[in-house]
Amino acid sequence: VGPDKVKIIVVFFADSSEEQIKSLISKYGTGKKIFDSAWEVTLKQSQLLDFAGKDIVQWIEDIPPDGVGFLDVVRNITHANEVQTNPYNLHGNGYVVAMWDVGSVYNHSDYESRVIDRPDNAPDDWHATRVAGILIGDGTRSQLCGGTVNQWRGIATQAGLVSYDFLDNPWGEHDSAINTYNADVSQNSWGWKSCNDTYPNPPDCENLGEYDIWSVQYDNITRGKYGSKITIVGSAGNYGSLAACQVCQSNIPNFPYGTVDGPIATSKNAISVSGTSATNDGWWSNSSRGPTDDGRIKPDLSAPATKVPTGIRTTARTTNCYSNGSGTSYSAPAVSGAAILIYEDYNNFSSHDPLPSTVRAILYQSAEDLGNAGPDYMYGYGRINVQRAIDIIRNDSGQNLTILEDEISNETTEYYINVQAGESELKTTLVWDDKEATPGAGIKLVNNLDLKLISPTGIIYYPWVLDWNNPSANATTGIDTRNNMEQVLVNNPEQGIWTIRINATVFVGNPQKYSLVKNILGFSNNNAP
Repeated sequence: VGPDKVKIIVVFFADSSEEQIKSLISKYGTGKKIFDSAWEVTLKQSQLLDFAGKDIVQWIEDIPPDGVGFLDVVRNITHANEVQTNPYNLHGNGYVVAMWDVGSVYNHSDYESRVIDRPDNAPDDWHATRVAGILIGDGTRSQLCGGTVNQWRGIATQAGLVSYDFLDNPWGEHDSAINTYNADVSQNSWGWKSCNDTYPNPPDCENLGEYDIWSVQYDNITRGKYGSKITIVGSAGNYGSLAACQVCQSNIPNFPYGTVDGPIATSKNAISVSGTSATNDGWWSNSSRGPTDDGRIKPDLSAPATKVPTGIRTTARTTNCYSNGSGTSYSAPAVSGAAILIYEDYNNFSSHDPLPSTVRAILYQSAEDLGNAGPDYMYGYGRINVQRAIDIIRNDSGQNLTILEDEISNETTEYYINVQAGESELKTTLVWDDKEATPGAGIKLVNNLDLKLISPTGIIYYPWVLDWNNPSANATTGIDTRNNMEQVLVNNPEQGIWTIRINATVFVGNPQKYSLVKNILGFSNNNAP
């Protein structure tokens, strides 16, 4: 920021007093508190290493770049059409999405009556308007604008919306989203402007795949930092092609892998969404790919980001009609809308909200596997299938037949299921909202739970694992030490009593809540389901 002067983000150890922090900063330069133990500090570059060596300094990282926004076929390919009609009739009525975007949403007739507030009073923006149409638009203007009745409606067509911009403290604004507006889902089609090659601004390639201090905040928010827990969804980014991110190619060994963009899509507990083509369920070449810097499976899921040749049609700013576009900005709101419908149906049967980990587990379990068999660093666990997700809830009917929420400490927990003859597969998904990682930690997983399935004859089946050093390779199976979700798939399982075993291999803090979802009915804690 000037001759021999730098501006940095500093995280101090949590047991440091504010007096200690201010006293140290004053000896080197100036600073201001951002949140918790994180401060923005300006000091001489020649003193940086000396400052970094002080006992109360835990972690230093660079100032992030600016944020940038990422955007009837979506409903069809994700099978949201089916759950909007009989016998499901799900629309998100009574549920609220908080959305952070480039600006506020335009007063489009497709959702205007359900915009609860625009707390930032930001100008209306075309990007936010398009994202909102996929998320909650009801298609009211479709016929007047050249389509059929309600043709260009979105996913959660009766949900409410709180529209924020992401320019000022979007992580802290979750406090009001949760406690003032009772938001159930946080929608984010934005990330760091990491591939900026416009002079004089240098590229910020190191932000790609990085778990930074803002990622820490989103992990905390999911787990209930502001009271109620909330499901957070973020687009993976549009940095997967040479055209979009050529400037960073030499910095990323396996480019275009390793291009998933922070801070939301690289956190552990948020759902990171990549982009597919609604034309043929193929890959959208501009979509970012994983892994994260520590090898985690991100993105988690995929959804349509484009359609050949025009893109995806959604609500337009100023015209009160519709326009086309492409981007993972368009895939993320499809997943956020699906999450709202999961909240609605889960409450219908269980009379309480699911854990965010349960929403994730249902979506992973029900996704359409695309690309390599099993999860991969492009599609994650696959393209969302909303009807399959809702059917998991309907099959459970609030009776722990397919969905289980439980907790574990330093122990081993076992459940038993009776697999009948002729079952084509046994698939089980374990997800937990993990404790935030320490800044700078090599592996970001804190509480490591391990899932195994044991057959009636004692054969042990392990979860999918990926080789982050060879990101295009097929998934294999083994012990997973990096991810806070695990899935075991057994084709043509043998008949009889199967054991689902969960170990708390590494455990820190209070009991860890987790969510377990499977495709065969019935859970039992004894050996006789």
